[in-house]
Amino acid sequence: MQGSFAVRGSGFRVQGSGFRVRGSGFGVHGEGSFTVPGSGFTVSLTGRLLVVLAALCVVTLLAAACRSTPPPRPPSKDIVVWKSIGSWSGRGDKQTETFTGDTGGFRVHWETTKEAPAGGGRLRVVFRSGDSGREIIEAIDARGAGSGTEEVAAERPRWYYITVESANVDWTIAVDERIDAHTKP
Repeated sequence: MQGSFAVRGSGFRVQGSGFRVRGSGFGVHGEGSFTVPGSGFTVSLTGRLLVVLAALCVVTLLAAACRSTPPPRPPSKDIVVWKSIGSWSGRGDKQTETFTGDTGGFRVHWETTKEAPAGGGRLRVVFRSGDSGREIIEAIDARGAGSGTEEVAAERPRWYYITVESANVDWTIAVDERIDAHTKP
């Protein structure tokens, strides 16, 4: 028989060119040989070794056919996460406690209400150095009643505190720190 072989009783059959079998088949006591395609080499086997080799070939072929490539991972995305530092409210001036800014980037939500007398309201919010007290960032300088959100940044991480200078308005501020992050694929 040339071109195919089968393992008796197993249901497996392999076909191909360059394959040659001699003898009575692939039973436990059979014998056979095959030629390695393109090389001119012929390998002869007898007995149980032939059956084991044939079974290994079939298992290897089946395993290779069942292998699949995992789906590609989606790329990670750059995102911004905001970590709350604190919120404060009042009427008049205030100085906050110190806090650490690890990234130097901040978002300030602010609102002023109950301006009295009309046209006389002012809100100024300043980030100051927790070490020296010098002005680092002027975040808000607003007049009258209103609200808004400002993103500000300093040159480096440090200890900060905030001074609020206010006249003739009730005010509320909330400060978040910017954290740059990546999504997992």
